[in-house]
Amino acid sequence: MTKYSEMAANLRSQIESDRYKPGDKLPTTSELCTQFGVSKITVRRAMDELEREGLISRRRGSGTFVTGPQPSAQTSSFISSCPSPFPADVLEPNELSYTTVHEFSVIYPSARQAKDLHIESGLFVYSLCRTHTKNSEVQVVEYTAIPMNLCDSLRESDAERSLMRKLAESDGLRIASVHQVIEAVHPPEQAAQLLGIGQTASVLRVRQVAYLEGGRPCASFVTYHAPDYVFYNISSK
Repeated sequence: MTKYSEMAANLRSQIESDRYKPGDKLPTTSELCTQFGVSKITVRRAMDELEREGLISRRRGSGTFVTGPQPSAQTSSFISSCPSPFPADVLEPNELSYTTVHEFSVIYPSARQAKDLHIESGLFVYSLCRTHTKNSEVQVVEYTAIPMNLCDSLRESDAERSLMRKLAESDGLRIASVHQVIEAVHPPEQAAQLLGIGQTASVLRVRQVAYLEGGRPCASFVTYHAPDYVFYNISSK
């Protein structure tokens, strides 16, 4: 396990055990460097991981604060029966202007991703950050993780269109169901910047895990939606 993953796991454990509670301010970067004996780059990568998981929120000029886990009445979880529940597929074809790939890499999964995908932390995943734009405005920021051992042919150019359609066409992977958790949250710094909003704004965060017919998880998605985003064709069973 990498140093930043170890540090993220340590802090995640402290958050989940209520050592740090929602609203608590975490130590500064310098203090964390001293506490864990790591560099500022390692601290930043650990914070990036926790922020993507929705456990912390970084506020420029104020510090880093714990935001979760926070189960509440604002959280909705269901199994989607729609065949294409992902942002690039849900928007009507004539409304989706384009998809932009901001990050495409092969990395070790975060602890949350490894758990969602039922894989070991030492197995590589494709890690992507994409935005989906409608009428010249970014509507969705999406973070995706796909086990590399499921498809070794994924390329950055494939991420400019529907990933699920590509996997179905090239790798024969058919999605049977999708588990979704929808929450109202404050977006992490990168998502807020890409959406063009402040971190104090409330947006919908959708966590999605797609399963194959045999029940194996094949993709993990975390999406942040613009305040005026409208979902299309989503049903539940």
